[in-house]
Amino acid sequence: MASSLSSSSTTSPLVYDGIIFDMDGTLSVSCIDYQLMRQSLDIPQGDLFTVMETWDDGDRILRSMDTILEIEDMAAGQSKGMPGLEELLLYLQEHPVKVGLVTRNTEYSVNAFFESIGHEYRDVFDIIMTREFPYVKPDKRCLTHFADAWGISPARLLMVGDSTEDVECGNAAGTATCLISGGGNEITSEDDKTKPPRGTIPSFQVDSLYELQQRLEKRDTKLGWNELSLDDRAMDAGAPFQGLEFFNFMFESGAVQAPACSFPRLRSTILETDVDNMHPGDRILHLGCGDGSLTKMLFSAGFNCVGADVGTSAEKARTRGLATMAIDPTLSKIEEEIKEQMGDALFDAVVFLQDHPHNSSTATALISSTQALSSLRALTAKGTGTCIFEVNVPSNDGTAFSKESFVSTVATPSGWTVMSVDQSETTLRCILLNA
Repeated sequence: MASSLSSSSTTSPLVYDGIIFDMDGTLSVSCIDYQLMRQSLDIPQGDLFTVMETWDDGDRILRSMDTILEIEDMAAGQSKGMPGLEELLLYLQEHPVKVGLVTRNTEYSVNAFFESIGHEYRDVFDIIMTREFPYVKPDKRCLTHFADAWGISPARLLMVGDSTEDVECGNAAGTATCLISGGGNEITSEDDKTKPPRGTIPSFQVDSLYELQQRLEKRDTKLGWNELSLDDRAMDAGAPFQGLEFFNFMFESGAVQAPACSFPRLRSTILETDVDNMHPGDRILHLGCGDGSLTKMLFSAGFNCVGADVGTSAEKARTRGLATMAIDPTLSKIEEEIKEQMGDALFDAVVFLQDHPHNSSTATALISSTQALSSLRALTAKGTGTCIFEVNVPSNDGTAFSKESFVSTVATPSGWTVMSVDQSETTLRCILLNA
């Protein structure tokens, strides 16, 4: 690829202060045989890393990673830039915009990519992040790292990629997202006409790097979710996954132990490092997991998360490669159901967010059933286990609900210690400790 990179930025600013690109299928022509990879690993559906993180067999993980590396190395030898790449990089070089690269591929493959297009183009990128970095897509921390390093609000950044994980990561981090078609790793197949889950819908979509450059030139783009008007939010384009605020609350409250990296069990096996020394995330039971949007984000952020819901909902989450189980939503048999399917290992936390009408039975049980809360306490670690939930305040029976009543008649009699309980006009958010 010929080069005529300029050394300074002289033209007017873009809509964005920073643009972050995926590599395979976005900047480079996708040469990775994902079908062969899935067949070889026996993972027909779901995100590969998410599924592998659920495995207890370390030897299987190592064998599978060897297979992935072999297929990636074969593809690296065929690496070449996408049509329109040189023009786009030159265009960005002429504007005052930060440029980053984030890929779940290896440093070796990144070097092969620059070898094919010209190593001078590496200087266009201010930050290059491979899977050797602690945070991996769709863990939103890999993109907030760019925002922090550059001192730029996430809403002023654009994440460009060709996969579900690219869009999920950007939407969760608060950046704008652009899905580029034709990379070979799109969100859905052409014959799949179902609407993707909230959190996987990009801010906008293009068919090529040429079209992306045209839209940047015309400023025909969108900012991140937090800077969109209500009208622009109508179709959920660029929306974060359902439960992001609750997700952030769990981190910030200290009610769960944040992991030191994405996919810690996978990483510890590959690096032959004691996972206990890597401060892995807590083991979490996610009640009412629904389509798995929140479960997947917990999982990708390093938590050892198991989803639980009624049969049909649990199956939806399972198709995304998540560990899930079917339960009675009233929680009347929750202790027996969990132990029968998961054994006697205790959880560090039980979490629940009422975000769909189908899990109203679970919400009711959490705020009214001493038996249900007692059963959940029996599933958590003594002294450190927590129960964190957010439910809609009941208002249709004519009786005013109060957090004081919940604490005195339900939470305390069930054996939990109430760490915090906050009630608004519409919700009750609570942290309980198995002291």
